[in-house]
Parts: sequence; C-alpha cells; structure tokens
Amino acid sequence: MNPEINLIALMTLLTEYPEIFQSELEAWKDLPNLAKAITNLADNESAIGDTIKHWCTQHGDLGEALRDEINELREIYDPGDALPSTVEPIANLTKRAPEIIMKAYEEMQKLDQKKIADTQNESK
Repeated sequence: MNPEINLIALMTLLTEYPEIFQSELEAWKDLPNLAKAITNLADNESAIGDTIKHWCTQHGDLGEALRDEINELREIYDPGDALPSTVEPIANLTKRAPEIIMKAYEEMQKLDQKKIADTQNESK
C-alpha cells in the first residue's frame, strides 16, 4: 500500500468530514496522541501511514472511513501518476500533519464545549 495515501485520506477526513471523529467514540479527543506520534516519526512516510491506519482502526468506524476515502482517492489518482498540483507535496504534508490535526482537534473541542453549554442551558 502507498503509505502517503493514508495521510492524504486522513487529512481529507479531518477537513471535509470532521463529524466522523466526533461520532466515533469521541475519537477527536485522541487526536493529540496521533499528532504526537506523527511528529515523533518525522519523515518516515511508511511508519506515518501505518500509524494512521492503526489509529483509525482503533476508533470505531474510522478504519472503514479511512479505507473508503483511500479507495476514492485511488479511483481519482493512479498510483503511478504524480498528484495534481492542487495536492500539497507529501514532504510538506508530513511536516504539517500534526499542525492540521491539532487545528481540527481545537475546532472539535470548541464544538464539544458549545454542545455541553447548550445542553446545560436546555436543562435550566
């Protein structure tokens, strides 16, 4: 398997389908651990890809969502083809992934706090 596709698929899920992370056993709360793991792996794309795959499979249906996104990406891009210029180079993406993950985490944390506040207001 092409390890970089795991990273691209995860970034797509985080940016386009963040609700998946909120509904699946509140996986969003574990995103800082994923960001830290990716940071520790530096430029080892293969290990990063494996870490993402393993992390997603540990969080409910995220493994299946990742697999579905990977399949969609494969339909769009042939493995031997260069990614279009609109896709960030993988070297940049591996460096920016922890930042992107933490930004998504912070957004999900805000939504969770709002949901808690709304629930508390409704019970008054």
